[in-house]
Amino acid sequence: MKRLLFALALTALVVSCNKEDQLPSVEFEQNFYTLYSRGTVEIPIVLSRPAPYELEISLLPGGDAVEGTDYVLSDWKISFPEGSSSATVTVTDIGMTAERGVTLTINAGPNYTVGTKYKTVIELDAEEELIYNFTTTGSALHEKVTATLTLEGVHSGTNFRAPEELEIPIVLTGNEAGYVVPAADKFVIAKGASSAKMDFTPADNIPRDLPGDVRVVLSVSGSRFHPGDRGTYTIKVESGIQVPARLVGKWVFDHIYDKDELELWFDEGKEDLTLLPLSNKDFTLEFSEDEETGVVTLTPGKTGDFAAYFTETTPIILTTPKNYSSEGIVLGKYTVQEINMFEAEETGAKSQVWTYYKIDANRAFSKTQKAVSNSVIAFRLTEQGGLDMQFRDYDTPPFGTVYWWDPQSFDADLFAFASLFKKAE
Repeated sequence: MKRLLFALALTALVVSCNKEDQLPSVEFEQNFYTLYSRGTVEIPIVLSRPAPYELEISLLPGGDAVEGTDYVLSDWKISFPEGSSSATVTVTDIGMTAERGVTLTINAGPNYTVGTKYKTVIELDAEEELIYNFTTTGSALHEKVTATLTLEGVHSGTNFRAPEELEIPIVLTGNEAGYVVPAADKFVIAKGASSAKMDFTPADNIPRDLPGDVRVVLSVSGSRFHPGDRGTYTIKVESGIQVPARLVGKWVFDHIYDKDELELWFDEGKEDLTLLPLSNKDFTLEFSEDEETGVVTLTPGKTGDFAAYFTETTPIILTTPKNYSSEGIVLGKYTVQEINMFEAEETGAKSQVWTYYKIDANRAFSKTQKAVSNSVIAFRLTEQGGLDMQFRDYDTPPFGTVYWWDPQSFDADLFAFASLFKKAE
């Protein structure tokens, strides 16, 4: 009889142990969390495996802080739906001090076991929680983009100023994040400031045929920092700068931007409008690449006033920006972010990125005079599939003398003749 009772007891113990082994274990993800002044902190609670059925646990309060006076907990009872393995509670500061902390303990229950991290401590950091924004939503990356991050306090608002140097780690996400090279791994807000800038440049391995819709998203990390309305900065990655090979093909002149306004300027200056190179119907630009050398050659059409500037054929080579708009921002060795005033007037566009090239051209810009040597021209591939062109460097031409009183002064708006070309069908 004693043996039978012992066997039954042993069986019951084994069944009990097996049942306990089958129960999910519940614990906090961490044993310690920091709560920033007037802020919130999320406390993850995890199961050792997905809940086999809807599971409910309860939390026990502890510590010197008083719930409802010093802090608020989102809920004291946590539900795990069947199949889930994590849940979150939120602690919100409403009056805590550094001297008082919160302790949360997972209460034991019949349908789960309590793991080793069954208790977590939340302490206040007197520093204020901060909201971050970028000044713009993003930009296209050619040679360089600069992102500006601004901070405001949850409590102090736009009056926030860093009491000491503040570091904010960055995060780059997207399948092609490796194509973007940040100048540092964190924004650094100087003491007394509330904003910082960071430069981003293209990696060396960006392929020429990279799709045009590649985007890398910049954000920041850290429990103290929360995104505002512009909490991410999108970097549109293109194939680096517009290398000459990207221009290959035949382009047909479409029109000069805001031609009527341009004519008005010269007419008010008592200029002979017939001298201006404004008649360019059927003028073409054809770019071809030598497969062996990679050199791209430009062959212009012979019809139209622009033909007075171009030579019959010329290699096209990336070069240093020259005579860019007064408000232009140089982005690197070959590109400038700017906008011609006549193009802006017609399209309403904001600053665009132009790439500069060196070519052999008739610097006299005349049908009767020839002065062929190096000149500078700017091109930009538009998002609509067109090609924008601007002249940026030639000698005093036979037109526009009223605006070219200084032979050394090249007006990037009046003498660029910003024009749109379309790809030949």
